[in-house]
Order: sequence, then C-alpha cells, then structure tokens
Amino acid sequence: MLNKLEAGNKIYRYCNNLINVGWFTGYIINLSPDRKSFYIRQSRYASHLFLVEMAHNDFLPSIFKEGSGIKIMARLIQHDINGMKSIKLLPLYAERAAKSQLPDIDDVNTEDSPKVKTFNPYFSYNLTPVPGSAINTVLVAGFIDTLIHDTHENGEVKGDCLLMGLRTGLNDVLPVRIYGNRAASEFNTIKRTKDKGKFQPVAFDTQLRSKIIKIDDPEQGELNHIISYVHSSVITTMDPNDCEEHFLGTPDWFLQVQKEWLAQQTEIQK
Repeated sequence: MLNKLEAGNKIYRYCNNLINVGWFTGYIINLSPDRKSFYIRQSRYASHLFLVEMAHNDFLPSIFKEGSGIKIMARLIQHDINGMKSIKLLPLYAERAAKSQLPDIDDVNTEDSPKVKTFNPYFSYNLTPVPGSAINTVLVAGFIDTLIHDTHENGEVKGDCLLMGLRTGLNDVLPVRIYGNRAASEFNTIKRTKDKGKFQPVAFDTQLRSKIIKIDDPEQGELNHIISYVHSSVITTMDPNDCEEHFLGTPDWFLQVQKEWLAQQTEIQK
C-alpha cells in the first residue's frame, strides 16, 4: 500500500489514465485469518456493507482487528458473483479513522475496545464521544459499455432506474445504478448519440451502495449475495474541452476493446 505522503499525491487517484478512487470509513467485520480480506460496515443495513480485498502482496496491518474502525483510500475493481457484476475495494492506503468519521452502530463487536484498566478520558471524566458519520465518496470515470432500464420481476420497465456497465479497464466493467425522475430523459439523450452511447465517456462523483440479491445455485439452492454498485442520480457526460480532471489520456486498453466491438458489429451486419 501507499504511505501517507504518497496517498496525498493526486496521481494515485488514477488507474490507466482514468480517475478511479474512493474513500471509506467504517468498522472491520469478517476479517480473514490471513488478513487479506474483510468487509467495511457503515450501518446496520446491507446497503452499507462493502467487500475489501488486499493486493496479492499486501495484508491488513496488525494494528487493525475485527471491529476496528478504519479509513481507506481504495480502487474500485470488478468482482464477479455467480455471473453478476459487483464491486470490490482494493486498498491503496489505510489508517485509523477518527471517531467523527465513524458511524454510530451499537452492535459492533470489537477486539480492541478501550480498556477500563488504562487511562481513558471518556471513562475517567464521564465524557460523551462526538457523534460520527461514515465517509463514502467515489470518484470514477470510464466509458459506457451498456445502458438499459431496470425491470421488475414481471418484466415491466422501471422508468426511474437505469443499469449501466461502466468500462474502466480491459476486463473491468463496474455496475452503476442511476435512480430518479431524470433517468428516462438521460437514457434517451445518450441513446441518440453515436452507436447509441457505446463508449461515451462519463464520470461519477457519488457513493457506493450494496444490495442483497437472491441467486439460484445448482448445488445449494437459492443463496443471498451482497452486490455492490456505484449509486448515482445523474450521469455526468464529459465536456470535450474539459476532460482533464477525469481523463489524463487514452487508456492503453481502449483501442483494443473498441476494435473488438467494431469487428463484432461488422459480423452482425453481414
């Protein structure tokens, strides 16, 4: 992982010339024995529960334990769950979170809670900690890979919810959900562009969310899975004269993906 000085350098917010970074605080749960993965929990609800996986040569430092408060700067990576796209977080930097950056959750079990035997100003002087709230900030840019309306179980279209596949790498397509009354008009606007919006550059300054999805497993039956996605109420299409904040240059994978797609379209039209 990066050190604190490196984490402050904006160049590390980019991956393959695209901005891709998030800041999150919460409590560590389900820390793996090898300290390579855990979940960040920001509330009592599954909508604020996010999978974190360390890089292959990294592990979570020993100062963090089950139930510890943590603050991470992380990359958003595609994570496949039984054929469905989700998002996992790849930490670039981790540090202890301030109390004001942590949500108030009264049922978090911790292995490193304050010890009454040692001096603690909250216990010694009967002080009340300041109320906290979790940090959940995402900055991510990419190219539209797919854009469709969400549907109800009966197939009826949801006019206020779009499902986007956001291409951020050769093998990375992040799930994005766009909610709100503007969803239908934004869908129509994008579909009127070249190739119905395929490869349209877009960016999001928003949050990460999760939801429980029921998936049928041939061996174990119906299982609940936590699917994470970029949650937004707007699609920010890029001004051709002002892309530098989100795009530093051409991603090294883009021309390959575009060439493969054009070849597929040629075959379809034969």
